[in-house]
Amino acid sequence: MTLHEYLKDRYSSSPEVMNAFVNKSCRLLSVHQARWRGQATVDEAEVTVKGNDIKGVVSEPRWNLLPDEMKKKWAALERSVKDVLSVYAEGGELPDETKDQDQAEMIAALCRGGTYLVDSANIATVKKLIGVIQKEWREAADAYTTEDGYQKFRDMISEKVGEKNFGLVQKLIPERNKLGNKFRLLCYELPVVFSTNSSKSTPERESFILSAIEALIKNPRVRLAQSLETLMNGLGERDNGKFVAKTNRRIKGVDLEACVENVKSFKSACKYSDDTLNVDLYQLTQFIPDDAGARTALAKKINANDAMAETLYVLIETASIRATDDAAMIESAKANL
Repeated sequence: MTLHEYLKDRYSSSPEVMNAFVNKSCRLLSVHQARWRGQATVDEAEVTVKGNDIKGVVSEPRWNLLPDEMKKKWAALERSVKDVLSVYAEGGELPDETKDQDQAEMIAALCRGGTYLVDSANIATVKKLIGVIQKEWREAADAYTTEDGYQKFRDMISEKVGEKNFGLVQKLIPERNKLGNKFRLLCYELPVVFSTNSSKSTPERESFILSAIEALIKNPRVRLAQSLETLMNGLGERDNGKFVAKTNRRIKGVDLEACVENVKSFKSACKYSDDTLNVDLYQLTQFIPDDAGARTALAKKINANDAMAETLYVLIETASIRATDDAAMIESAKANL
């Protein structure tokens, strides 16, 4: 039996319990990011190739005015937002293993307008982490709205387009008192509320609830397995059940550190683990030292010794299989529903 089949059977027998569980466990979080991107169509542009006019048959040329300094800053901030949501929220691109039609449609509907599904146990953590990024976002924007900061902003654009072209783009540059409003990071919670009256159940509600619960339980476990398998694939592979070490292994200390961090992220964000998986993950992280120098030394041993590579491979493989096992996920669902 798959997790989805179990949840559907459980919903059919006790819809009021499932409705109440979603009300208690699910939150919708809307995250809206905006920044001035400095792009605009070049008016009266001439588009030629070897003297031939090709305007109208190619994309219109556009100004790209955003200074590189600002582009790098907001790219880093946007990555920070993405990193938080990838750990604690369901939305955006799904792991391949979870792309059944019902769940994909539900997540796609949620994602319109930047809305994400978050376990209620994590909502305070997500809002706190996004709040820190919001502060950095505002401070970064405010730095360019002071008198000196705004002049620097204009100077960077002038340097980028060239002094002779600056007059062509001046009207496209936001005024100082309006520039700050071009940069926003908004985050607010939307409650999920369903009546627990089973007589009001509908196919649409059932589909949403089943998909929401499945996403909370399954997707973090799948992401964990995928992150672990990145390291596992660098160690070797199975051939008819037998481990075959990869030649010229290039495992580094940072790869081992990333493995441990991925486990920590999973344990902090997902309450739908199970006792066996917890033991598997404990054994895996105990194999990897806390000290950076010791991790580097271990990585060298793994690269030089097939038996060491196999030991780590088996630890990762065991945890990965357990993380994506339907029976284990059903066990977790039974413990929480």
